Amino acid sequence: MRYTVNTKSLESLRKEIDELDEKLVVLLTQRMNVALAIADLKDNSISSVQAKHRVKKVLDRVAKIASNNNGNEQFVRKIYSVIIEELTTLQLMKKGLM
Repeated sequence: MRYTVNTKSLESLRKEIDELDEKLVVLLTQRMNVALAIADLKDNSISSVQAKHRVKKVLDRVAKIASNNNGNEQFVRKIYSVIIEELTTLQLMKKGLM
């Protein structure tokens, strides 16, 4: 949904951002927990944990979701790249590979 200055006040838009942030943090925490569970199923090797083929699939999939929802594909790719990088680091640490 696109907003203009005339449709909502700054305060109400900031409140909406705060509510969205809360939902995002909950979802990111859930994603982290699933990623850490997946680490237990991966082989004990850096390449297995990094799963570069899977990363490309995920980035392509979320970019398409963004595109289908009038979002910015590059923005979503950048955000997901950081998420995946950080979760990969946590997986490597959990497996004692880092």
